[in-house]
Amino acid sequence: MKKLPAPIFITIAGILTLTAAQPVLAEDTEVLSVQTENAADQNQENDLSNADVISCGAPNWRNGIIEDQTFQTQLSEYTGDVWFASYAPADGEKDVIFKIIQNEEPVETLDSLVTPPVLSYGFTKLDAISFVDYNEDGNTDILAIKTFGDIAVPVVYEGTPGSEKNFTLKTGLSVRAAAGAQSMTIAGVLDYLKTVAKEQWTAVDTLPEGTPSNFVFASGVGAWSTMLNLNQDGSFSGSFSDSDVTAGEGYSYTMYCSDFTGKFTEIKKLNDHVYSMQLTDLQLEQESGTQEIIDDCLKVYSEPYGLVPGSEFYLYVPEVQSSELPLQVPEGWSGVEYSSNDPDLLTSYILYNIEGDAPFGGYE
Repeated sequence: MKKLPAPIFITIAGILTLTAAQPVLAEDTEVLSVQTENAADQNQENDLSNADVISCGAPNWRNGIIEDQTFQTQLSEYTGDVWFASYAPADGEKDVIFKIIQNEEPVETLDSLVTPPVLSYGFTKLDAISFVDYNEDGNTDILAIKTFGDIAVPVVYEGTPGSEKNFTLKTGLSVRAAAGAQSMTIAGVLDYLKTVAKEQWTAVDTLPEGTPSNFVFASGVGAWSTMLNLNQDGSFSGSFSDSDVTAGEGYSYTMYCSDFTGKFTEIKKLNDHVYSMQLTDLQLEQESGTQEIIDDCLKVYSEPYGLVPGSEFYLYVPEVQSSELPLQVPEGWSGVEYSSNDPDLLTSYILYNIEGDAPFGGYE
């Protein structure tokens, strides 16, 4: 007869870290030690007598949980003990689900990450979870490292008591950590987050002088594009189109398209070359999903590529070394230009949806 051991958690330097699950053991097997992720990096072992071993019963909320990734803890955002419960993705879902349980009832469901690796591959495994105040604001933050396909992705939840949720998913910060951390370990990601927390962003009313009014998100090949006409106060109008050769009764080709208006708000300045903003409003002139035939073309009104309300955008102002940017911009997109003499020197304005990996190149 075999059994699964209880999950094991060890507190090191104030950081509670979930270790990977131990293998299935025979009943007479004795576990002498376990490595935390941080200790594993240093090839050190910790005696189980010093570990906080947690087991639990089986209340209703445990239905569907991932046993070795569900555990009891204390969080500054809640009074008393809570359970941090992990649930495997249900049919059609791409990400593991996290819930906070207190008094045998779910009190909060954490938002799921929606980025290209998640959408492309879906959840494979949960590598580690840690509770730590990375930005030293007195609130507990949650750091998880998940694998989608074979890509390890850090996911940051910032403690935000008094807000709509006690834990707010920081998608942009998670994307930056995925690109900037020296290693996909709790220690490596935490070091990067502490560096980011020291950045000084200043709120400003408008985009910088010289920002072009036109931006385009389009691949170097293909027949699709999202066009923006951007104003200095962050408001914009635009259009999207993507055509193909699909024909049918009354039309010889198909076009997915839309016209829209919107607004970027919460504009902040890091330095003369880097600004951030939030896409807080996007209004389509035609209802998404509706369609009509006009001049031999089936027009299917659709959401524009690269624009998702709630997403964080960076504005990069040339000329700047890409290695100095919070998140480097991939080449191969329309309007993304680097110097022929210095391939690291960005020479074009870029409005970068960092959450969707969608760079809009600026032009006049």
